[in-house]
Amino acid sequence: MYITRTCRQSNVMIDNYTYPQLVRTFTNSSPKASPTNTFEFHHMPMPIAICQKRYDIIQEKLAHQPNGEDPNEEILFQNVYMTGLEFSIYKHDWRMAIVFYIHAADPKYNCFDGRVVDNMNRVPAQNMYHICENNGLPIAGFKGLYCLLNPKFGSEYNGTLSALWLMEKCYIRKEVRRRIDSMDDINCARGCMHQIGAGCVWNKEFCQRVYTILQSLRKVASNQHGDGEGSLPDEICLHILDYVVDDILSFTIWKGLMHVSTSCSAAAQARI
Repeated sequence: MYITRTCRQSNVMIDNYTYPQLVRTFTNSSPKASPTNTFEFHHMPMPIAICQKRYDIIQEKLAHQPNGEDPNEEILFQNVYMTGLEFSIYKHDWRMAIVFYIHAADPKYNCFDGRVVDNMNRVPAQNMYHICENNGLPIAGFKGLYCLLNPKFGSEYNGTLSALWLMEKCYIRKEVRRRIDSMDDINCARGCMHQIGAGCVWNKEFCQRVYTILQSLRKVASNQHGDGEGSLPDEICLHILDYVVDDILSFTIWKGLMHVSTSCSAAAQARI
């Protein structure tokens, strides 16, 4: 049985036996060898490294630009083509999704169209929560990534949903300058950061910075009065803070995603 599909740059044909064989080859490779010097580390194919949650290998492959791997490349995962970012979301591996996103993976390059190849026929994906058709065209943007979520994954679903929300916030603010309209974004960001294990980053980068700015404003007002007792009303402080809190939030989210990417890569190496 063969499955074929035209990629952006070339035609690819692979049989269903080759993929499991590759998985066994790299699964059975020496687990105690140094991860930075082994054949496994430098030559493990991207789809195998993604499926085995080798965050360290993926980060190494994507980090060395311009000669590194393309983070938006279409990859064959046994019977379906997706980008690494799409497949990570589909498998609810939000740590891998963050690694790809940190290294310039962009959902505008999504290639999955909501269907899989089975016996050379394009059929709706039976093992997926959604059946999202787009007239045979890829579902671009975060809409396509959200389509891949499945609530049946439980805690991993919650983690992936949180990671997606944070990535989308960074993406939107990078494309279009937006102001925070309410506390909802801040509360949601805090919850999502804790969900992905970046609560320490939230406390340090957001809470501490906001507190420092407020204290600085009050100290300036006190110095202007000369008696050490003057202060700015809270309304004025908050109005001034409103002009910088958006940048603080964006910076904090990005630092949180970087923290997850670095931590999961280090943990993957530690398991070797």
